[in-house]
Amino acid sequence: MVRAFCRRVVNLGFISDLDFTTTFGSTVPAIAKDAWGAAEVWLCGEGRLRKQMPLTVELLAELQQAVCESNGKADAAIGPMK
Repeated sequence: MVRAFCRRVVNLGFISDLDFTTTFGSTVPAIAKDAWGAAEVWLCGEGRLRKQMPLTVELLAELQQAVCESNGKADAAIGPMK
């Protein structure tokens, strides 16, 4: 059910309103690591979110594409952010 919800959030373009990541950022405060950013929501929806996972060049490219697609959906629905 959580994976389905995350997929829905991604498909609606909602991840564009989130910080990019809470897991992979070295400067993210510890309290913020309890929340999810766009990367974590997308990874969960894809069934790929793990507690310990490296940020590889390939994964970063996938995340960038997912967020760019989400930005397009969000812009189409409510207009671009200014």
